Amino acid sequence: MKKVVSKLKPSKLWFVDNLSGVTFGNALSACLENYVYGLSAQESLDARVSSTIIGLVFANKAYTYSRDKSREIFDIDLKKSTSKKINIHDSLYSGAFTFAYCLGMYELVTDQSFYDNCVNSGLTAGVYTILGSALSYNIDSFRDFFGISENPKLPNKVKLMSSKSKKKLAAGVLAGYTTLFSSNYAFSDIEHKIKSINFDKVSSSEMLEESFDYENKRYGNLESLIEKSPEMSLNKI
Repeated sequence: MKKVVSKLKPSKLWFVDNLSGVTFGNALSACLENYVYGLSAQESLDARVSSTIIGLVFANKAYTYSRDKSREIFDIDLKKSTSKKINIHDSLYSGAFTFAYCLGMYELVTDQSFYDNCVNSGLTAGVYTILGSALSYNIDSFRDFFGISENPKLPNKVKLMSSKSKKKLAAGVLAGYTTLFSSNYAFSDIEHKIKSINFDKVSSSEMLEESFDYENKRYGNLESLIEKSPEMSLNKI
């Protein structure tokens, strides 16, 4: 039985870390890509699909494993260390990891200069430095919710919850991340449609103006012709 548990636990850890990391990361990145970086909805979705695949294959595992090792090196203990010490470590670690990861990815998949890739990696790393403690707290909390390891920094009310109640809480958090993620593209689609309608209106008015200009050139001044037309009709009578 112990051998079965020892084989199952790493896979469970991998599943939980990916579940928490992918949903949190995609929700955050979707907001940045749609409202800060200026990517289109399709570009953002393509980036999220690629990032999810890379994350599931190795990135999330590399992040959590190296983070845990870094905590050991700097003597960070969730039970003994202060929240301030943990947050500072996790924020700095998150920024450093994100910079190295993004720089490597940009160098592989873009034609930009090394300097530009460093700048873009630095901007993303800055965001993840600010939110690094929240990302780590999210991972530690999900490990607690699924019974892998305790997160002593959780509120007392959550600590006292049953295993079943914690899983329900995890499902609610995941639903929130998913809603935030999908709403970005819903709002982007609405914004795109509004811009398309405005563009069509502008295009229609421009077409009318061009048509009027063409008729003026072809027949002379239409306004003067219209003004003269009643006199012309009277003369004929």
